[in-house]
Amino acid sequence: MNALNVSKDFKLEDNFIVTKDGKNLLLFIDPKNKSNDTKNNEFFVDQLNKIKDDLNKEFKGKTEISYFGSPVIAVANAEQIKKDIQNTVMISMTVLLILLIYYFRNFFTPIIVFLPTVFSVLLALLILYFIKDKISAISLSVGAILIGITIDYALHILTHYKHNNNIEELYKEITQPIILSSATTAVSFLCLVFVRSEALKDLGLFASITVMLSSISALIIVPQLYNPKEKGEKASTNFIDRIGFYPYEKNKPLIIGCSLVIIACLFGFRHVGFNEDIGDLNYIPKDLKISEAKLQKLSDITSKSIYTISYGNSEEEALTRNTQLNHFLEKEKKEGKILSYNSLGNVVLSEKDQQKKD
Repeated sequence: MNALNVSKDFKLEDNFIVTKDGKNLLLFIDPKNKSNDTKNNEFFVDQLNKIKDDLNKEFKGKTEISYFGSPVIAVANAEQIKKDIQNTVMISMTVLLILLIYYFRNFFTPIIVFLPTVFSVLLALLILYFIKDKISAISLSVGAILIGITIDYALHILTHYKHNNNIEELYKEITQPIILSSATTAVSFLCLVFVRSEALKDLGLFASITVMLSSISALIIVPQLYNPKEKGEKASTNFIDRIGFYPYEKNKPLIIGCSLVIIACLFGFRHVGFNEDIGDLNYIPKDLKISEAKLQKLSDITSKSIYTISYGNSEEEALTRNTQLNHFLEKEKKEGKILSYNSLGNVVLSEKDQQKKD
């Protein structure tokens, strides 16, 4: 261990790796499945949690088991994404349903609003099934956003139909704007297919197909199911109608205030900072954060790592290059540019370096 430069924080005791004070024992698990195979790793993590909970309960007050690693974080992320998709979609649908029921004063009309969205989402998933065998769960995480975007097309039709029940005039007025609006939104999402991230590619395909289908299905479905009041009947108004009919362009204080905000934004946007740590994108449960903190106290084992390989046309050449790499890493460590390194460069030497050492 001394030769491998790993004895700074640990030592070997009865063939086990323990900390210098002998109070912590480290075990390394090499799972059969890849770290990103969350479906199969989910069972492994569940069993690991069961073992941990049982042992911590049995030896409470004497010892404690904790673990940390990328497969566990990947499973936690997958589970959290599933929960987030369910929660955000349910919350958005509930809030929108309440708002639409209040506006239209009945329960059936909001159902009509959601029908094109539900149909387009299901059809988009069917199309993606033939294009790709599987898609990323992250692409489905925009479900709540897509609901807000796609019901707009049905709402446009309903609001126009509510005030003008002439079907011919309705299609003349709204068909082109709705198709153009959905096309521009779909093209914006479709740009994601040119990125290298598979998750973003899936998101772009799913969102663009859903948006385009929802506009077309809204034009077909909504007029067939919605029956507006006759012109002779007095339509009830509410605060949403009053907000929509308010002449904002005539309110000078509002225009001045908006202009000042726009000018302030032109000067203020430069001061916005961006988080450059991509690791913050991961969701890490509280118990794993505690485990990570414990490992960080013991060693720099959880720090960012870079793996290097020395190549050569022969074994001798590869060993020589590895020795050179070892000297370089030692120099970088002395200058404080790296925390630590593990290498066989001081143990396995080329014949030329062995002769120099002798």
